[in-house]
Amino acid sequence: MNKREIRSRFSLFGRLRLERAFNLLLYGLLAGLVWFCVFAPLLAQPSNCGGNTAALGACKMYIVNARFAAFDNGGDVFNIDMDPEAEIEWMLEMLRSRSDTWMGDAGFYVRTGDVVVGKHAPRTILVIGGKPFRNVPQRRFGRAPATYAVGYVDGEIDLITPAEFASLDLSRFRSIAEWESARTAEEKAVSQ
Repeated sequence: MNKREIRSRFSLFGRLRLERAFNLLLYGLLAGLVWFCVFAPLLAQPSNCGGNTAALGACKMYIVNARFAAFDNGGDVFNIDMDPEAEIEWMLEMLRSRSDTWMGDAGFYVRTGDVVVGKHAPRTILVIGGKPFRNVPQRRFGRAPATYAVGYVDGEIDLITPAEFASLDLSRFRSIAEWESARTAEEKAVSQ
């Protein structure tokens, strides 16, 4: 065998190795892409819309509006029973629409009677989400413990456990459903 034959054999063998390596690389990339497209969505963080995320947002909006209502009435005392009917309707509709859209039949409880609102007010619950959810805090694996969303008069929002919810005195709170049934009864009485 002369040098030329040896060189051509090695270059042919080298080309075949190179083509095989290129094909293996191409198949590996293709398999990786398929794996990524199929399994990557399973590893992604799910959406955290609804549930306690929405309930905390609704509680915050209710608190902000209660503070505005107290300011409009010339002080820092808020009483939903004493507010004008249109304002009560607007605040309850805001809670109801959030509940219908993002939380199903969760509902809310709102504090009745005079309550001081503002940053320097004593820590008192003003609004409570009516259903526990398990999406906050969000976890990669497993579910969070069931918690209720609450809003305090000082503007803070938080989550409480079902045990804490059960220990609350709800006699100073009224559910949105109670407001609606009372309003419906009043409308029927007026129309007759």
